[in-house]
Amino acid sequence: MPVAQRAFRHVISLGTHCYVSHLLQRLGLRQAAGPFDWIFSDARMNAACLEDNFRRHFLDREQYVPVDTPRGLRFGHRDFSARLNLEVIFNHHDPRTEADHQHFQRSVTRLEAVLDGDASKLFLCLTPPYRAQPAALATLDAAIQARTSNAHLMVIVAEAAKQPAEQPVLQVRQATETLEVFHRVSTAPMKGGLTYDNPAHEQVIIDLLRRFDLTSASKAP
Repeated sequence: MPVAQRAFRHVISLGTHCYVSHLLQRLGLRQAAGPFDWIFSDARMNAACLEDNFRRHFLDREQYVPVDTPRGLRFGHRDFSARLNLEVIFNHHDPRTEADHQHFQRSVTRLEAVLDGDASKLFLCLTPPYRAQPAALATLDAAIQARTSNAHLMVIVAEAAKQPAEQPVLQVRQATETLEVFHRVSTAPMKGGLTYDNPAHEQVIIDLLRRFDLTSASKAP
């Protein structure tokens, strides 16, 4: 079956920032909180977490480090922050506290239950160009396919236009049975991290999602 005609039971946000989970929630496609929903991430970080079931890296309390920012105290990760040049990872939580750490434990447990099942899964990642190296995306695709079944990864590489433009431009960079990579050139940067001044930028993503049958994904599990 062509990828665009497939039906998916779950749509899973891989970040790389809050916008993806925010969009899925507004579209009624976010069934529950996931570990990558409200953090800053990277395809290589996603892959590493899937490869070790989140244990050695993501949920390790010894890895969390405070970061002073102009907006207040945020938190990074000893391994990922240094390796991926991603100083702040936890922008909305303090994973050192019991409440927030339990939040992430629950989100990991929910995701792993989905990964262990046979139901179809669409993984969605929105990332800047400098975090979209082909090797990194290939590693993420391989990690997903090794960890679960019946899965497809859609990556949207979001870049701001270098010259003024009225509408965003979308190009297909890669298309395989398990991985699609699109390059979207925007007319303006994102506003506040969650919205666009020009609705056409978001509509591009919505139209890509609507190629699939997501009827069952919009229903509560």
